[in-house]
Amino acid sequence: YSSAGSIRKNVEIGYKDMLDGAFDTKEKAKYRKQLIGAMVDVNVKKYVNAIKKLEKLLPVCENNKEKYATLLFLALSHSNLNHQEEAIEIYNRILTFESTQSRVYSNLGMLYVDTGRLEDAMNAYKRAVECDPANPYAYNNIASLFIDQAEFEKAVPFAEKALELKSNLVAASNALAVCAAAMGDREMCNKYFRISVTHGVNPNVLKQTIALYTSGVDL
Repeated sequence: YSSAGSIRKNVEIGYKDMLDGAFDTKEKAKYRKQLIGAMVDVNVKKYVNAIKKLEKLLPVCENNKEKYATLLFLALSHSNLNHQEEAIEIYNRILTFESTQSRVYSNLGMLYVDTGRLEDAMNAYKRAVECDPANPYAYNNIASLFIDQAEFEKAVPFAEKALELKSNLVAASNALAVCAAAMGDREMCNKYFRISVTHGVNPNVLKQTIALYTSGVDL
């Protein structure tokens, strides 16, 4: 159980980089409080409440930091409510003034996948990598998209890069186990299967995931 105060404090710490420069003057203190309140709502899944607070903030945003923080959490709220088109529109609005945000491109790519716009998704993921070559999730998103299209060999180098950047990223080790199974490489499959399990993945769940793509490798 976490109190409202502790959740608020965790939000302020966790999103410090985003809050720097956003409503950080004495005159704007009430707006900053509203922004943090909306962030707390998103963290406790009160997305409708968050949207109401964030939409009230938009007209008073005076700099890009304020607009970015407000719009990002507005997009996240809509995304979590399965309002994909609204979220896509907001992310693209952010990119008109923050065109090098890897996180925005990654999130946008996932929404494009959800709406079946796979070419747009791949372009967004590639831009995420260009904006931040050290973002492991961006590489893994590309791998996942290739896997969904049964292009397993193309997926491997991107999943390997993701795991190189973040050694406990189980989504990447899972992806590599799936690719290896689909390519019939038992040794490689077992290697990444063990890595995933070591980092807490349920082996039975991973076996079921692998089975969706192939029945050619026994673990």
